[in-house]
This record gives sequence, C-alpha cells and structure tokens, in this order.
Amino acid sequence: MDISADRSIVKQFVSNGFDVFLLDWGNQKNNKLTITDYINYIDEAVEEIKNITKSETISLFGYSWGGVLSIIYSSLYNNNSKIKNLIIQSSHADFDKDNSIIAEWARNFPVEKFVEEFKEMFGHLIDMAFLMRNPLSHIADNMKYTLKMQENGHEFIDNLIRISSWLHNTPDIPGEFFKQFIIDLYRKNLLIQNKMNLMTQNEKTMTKTTTTTTAIDLRNITMPVLNIVGIYDDLVPSASSIPLNDVISSSDKKLIEFPAGHVELCISSSAHTDFWPQVVKWLQERS
Repeated sequence: MDISADRSIVKQFVSNGFDVFLLDWGNQKNNKLTITDYINYIDEAVEEIKNITKSETISLFGYSWGGVLSIIYSSLYNNNSKIKNLIIQSSHADFDKDNSIIAEWARNFPVEKFVEEFKEMFGHLIDMAFLMRNPLSHIADNMKYTLKMQENGHEFIDNLIRISSWLHNTPDIPGEFFKQFIIDLYRKNLLIQNKMNLMTQNEKTMTKTTTTTTAIDLRNITMPVLNIVGIYDDLVPSASSIPLNDVISSSDKKLIEFPAGHVELCISSSAHTDFWPQVVKWLQERS
C-alpha cells in the first residue's frame, strides 16, 4: 500500500536499498479463474522479477488475502528455492479462530447460488460488508484513518482522497475464486489442517479429461518467516494469524504484534515510526 509519501510501506523498503515490485491483480475479467490461477500468476511475476534483478531468489510480502495466497505459494514452491524470505501481514492461517462479523457473514453467505446467478462477487458488496460490520464506528473510517496518518495540515485533503479511494475501490472478484476461497477456507478451514488441494493440471485427450491435484502442506514452508499481526485488527483477528508459526517448519520464524488495526498498521504515524523500521531491519539481516 502506498497512500502517502510519508506513510508508505514501499518507501520504508526503497529508502533502505530494496527493490520493490508490486503485483497488480488488475481487472480479472475471466470469472472462471481459481486460486490455482492466482498462484500461477504469482509464479509468473516471481520469474519476471528474478529476470529483471538477476537474482536467484526474492523475498515475498503478502497482505491480507494476498498474504494467504503468499502462504499457499510458498508451501508449493519452497522446494524450488524461489523465495528467500516470507513476510506475512494481517493474514489468516486458522480461519476457525476468526469469530469476526465478516467471517460469520462469509461462512453463511450463499456463495454457490450467488456465483451461479451472477458469475462473480461484486466489489461494492464486499465494501458494504466491511462498512456494515460496525456502521457507527466505520462510517467515519475515511476521516479516522486520515487523521492517523496526519502530521501536516496541508496534506489533509489529499490524504483523505487517497484513503477514500483505497477503502472503497474493491474490484469485482472472479466467481470461482471467491467460491473456492469461502468454502475451502472460511467454511472448511482446510489450510491450517494441511487438507487443502489445488488443481494443478488438466490433460485433455480425445476420450477423457484428467485433473491433477496438489496438496497444500504448510510444513513445506522452511524459509525465514516474519508474521505481522495487528492486535486490534477486526478484519483478520490476531488469533487467526498467529497459528501460522505453529505449523510451518521454518527454524527462523518471528511474530510481531503491534497495537493497531488492519488499516492503521499500514498508514498510522506510530506504525511507521515504531513498527516498520523493525520489519526493514529483520529483512536486512536476512538479505
């Protein structure tokens, strides 16, 4: 996230000598895209970054649902030694430990019927769900978050516009991806149990179609891992993020808990003063 020049996670890394590449998911118009397609997209990006930087491995940083995809990717491609370090921010590992309003909504949402009817999950419905988890508190999120990142009054309006744009521009999500995410993760909690399977290949012949699946085993993650959680996160409660460190095989793994919410962890003045320098230092020591 790069909301403000002075409150930029990207700037924290760039100013300390790291090359930073942002994976832009773009507008995914193919509503048949699955989690496997997103994992393949990550791998294509990793290979492109390796070619650009002439590096054998890269460090991977994932935030929120992007962090879940980064966990899945790292468990699959760890044996290829593509990922040197893994940083996860505000991401689920054990979905059963998420008792938030959003999680309960996701578990009870009629995702099968919705996707069958509309083919995709509308971004504005997700934005509305975020708002409705506590309307009185979150209706003024734009103002609250802007004030948290504020130091100089002349930046207020620009920051307010940036925050508003970021909070309310969730793109439409491919239907198959959304359905798989809700059923396999929120409902069945397969990831933390090492029971999640992804389709990895379709072989079509004149007489049949063969589907190959691959199991997602978090014990395959052995690279250094930094797990970042916000103590006051009401979108991804810390209780659902912390268990990641218990199931991975990495000998070098660290958990950092910071007193902030899901968004404040990205943009608040205190986070950029007291927290993000710790993350940069952790990465410097392993790069």
